[in-house]
Amino acid sequence: MSMTSSSTAAPFDSAMNIALTALESGHKAAPYENIEDHGGDSPRSPRTPKNLDPDIVNFADGDPENPHNWPKGKKMLALLTFCMMGFIVTLTSTVVAPATTAIKEHYKVEKTEVAMLGVCLSVLGWATGPLFCAPASEIWGRNRVYIPMWFIFILFNIGAALSRSMAAFLACRLLSGIFASPIIAIAPATAYDMYKVHDVGPPSFMLAILSLIGSAVGEIIGGYISQYAGWRWTLWLPAILSGLHMGAVAMLPETHHNTILARKAERMRRDMGLPTLHTRYDNHSLPKSIIFQTAILRPLQLLALEPIVWLCSLALGFVWGVLYLYIGAYLILFRKVYRWDAGNSGAAFSGIGVGIILAVFAAPAANRVYVKLSLKHGNGRIYPEGRLPPAMLAMVIIPVSMFWFAWSVRRDVHWIVPILSGVPYGFGQVLLFMSFMSYTSDCFPTMTASAGAATSLFRLLFAMGFPLFAPTLYASVNVHWAGSILAFVAVALAPIPFIFYKYGPYIRSRSRFSPKYT
Repeated sequence: MSMTSSSTAAPFDSAMNIALTALESGHKAAPYENIEDHGGDSPRSPRTPKNLDPDIVNFADGDPENPHNWPKGKKMLALLTFCMMGFIVTLTSTVVAPATTAIKEHYKVEKTEVAMLGVCLSVLGWATGPLFCAPASEIWGRNRVYIPMWFIFILFNIGAALSRSMAAFLACRLLSGIFASPIIAIAPATAYDMYKVHDVGPPSFMLAILSLIGSAVGEIIGGYISQYAGWRWTLWLPAILSGLHMGAVAMLPETHHNTILARKAERMRRDMGLPTLHTRYDNHSLPKSIIFQTAILRPLQLLALEPIVWLCSLALGFVWGVLYLYIGAYLILFRKVYRWDAGNSGAAFSGIGVGIILAVFAAPAANRVYVKLSLKHGNGRIYPEGRLPPAMLAMVIIPVSMFWFAWSVRRDVHWIVPILSGVPYGFGQVLLFMSFMSYTSDCFPTMTASAGAATSLFRLLFAMGFPLFAPTLYASVNVHWAGSILAFVAVALAPIPFIFYKYGPYIRSRSRFSPKYT
């Protein structure tokens, strides 16, 4: 898929090459094979020959059932469906934020933080849902998770719009977040299901960008909807959008390699009368319920035992937390400093939205840098550290953006200046997300969904918690220093991608879960 011309992407190539220069020398790749099957968690070691057992059912070369071999049009339709799901889910979380004051008044709630729980509990649902939906998708297939959970997500969106008490409203928001969580946690693994490792960059960027644009659009339009149509329409809008998209979700093809092969083996046993046929993923000694219970622990194990996972999750969590803190901070500061109403205060988020859109043009450049580094350091094989240059660039521009915003929100400074500070933040956030998510997937290629669930848990817990202390932070600390405190934390986290770029191969060689090759 061509996203931009090479001339358009050239500035981003240059910026990433600058980030590479200092660490380029003396780098060697871990001895990775060219793993084509990124189809999800598997107990099989990548060293195990695929066809050692003649009764194993596997994909043949060019097999049309293998999602890697699907026609481009089929892949694109599925990818657009997932992108739209991500857009709707993230819009659902933020569109309510500008209506916080109206919700507070309607339900007669005294504290603003309680009304903000409408946003925070939705994000909490995203964080907790993947702990069971990610392993479930690895055992029973993606569609058996995506389709029923999307339908229930619609029902709780309707329930939130019809709620007659604050308790019912908050309960529906939490449950809608839980049932929306598959698209947050499983979408990166689904991209790896459909695209080979050297081609997955642009599709993964699309998934990330549409999801992040949903957050920005929700904040921008939520104020105007609340102001002119009433706050309940900030809840009816996602209910309507998710309902209209149900048909597309129901027609999604199964992408999970293990599930497709299991169905193929079952069909061949029935049609050919060969009861011994099986897949390399079959485990007849344990029921699926036991495997599922064990798999639930895997994201927590990755977080606890793998420095790559928990440090990437920490950086992503902080950046996501600041984004959701800004949802409340923009409303507070632009009302207080520039005397804007709810609609205009939400529209101030457009700077971040523009930055997210501009990140589209970085996708081809990031993929070219990855291929270049894989050829140089990995001899064309998988080279996870080749995913890190965009994160290195992001962790430079994000702190700059945060200092810019902190010290430009003043009455003697035109309102466009703080809004423009959001452009590099949105741009950097996309780069960081895609870089770290691809990096962790490449480091743990047989457990991509579990790695995604682990990073999602950390990231979304931050996103849930940060908006709750935004009012207190900006009320108790000078506006400029409140933002600067956050920016200094970002500076402290900035070395993470540089450390992994230099020492990642050594860290992976000592990992319990990252594959080792001889």
